[in-house]
Amino acid sequence: MGLVLAVKILIDHQTDRTRLNGIDCPEKGQAYGQRAKQAASELVYGKEVTVQTHGQDKYGSTIADVLLPDGTNVNHTLVKDAWCWWYQKYAPEGCGARRVRDRSTSCAERVVG
Repeated sequence: MGLVLAVKILIDHQTDRTRLNGIDCPEKGQAYGQRAKQAASELVYGKEVTVQTHGQDKYGSTIADVLLPDGTNVNHTLVKDAWCWWYQKYAPEGCGARRVRDRSTSCAERVVG
């Protein structure tokens, strides 16, 4: 299983390591790992985002949903676009990523050129 994709968010001039709530992504050494990281970066880089926190993981990283200025949930977009998948172990039953997963294809089915 890959690591949960993490983003770094600047808060009051300090970087906070933030794990995206309820999703899992391939590690950078795995198939599509670098592309998943790039997809996440393209969504958030240079943008002012809203971070809805859900506590911390066992490594001290903030667990959060990241929302773009237009309200788009980055976590859900990465699942919908098949870069990541809903991760049942760490996502509550009502997690929106699960509903998105049920309507998307898996990374293995995606052909990237």
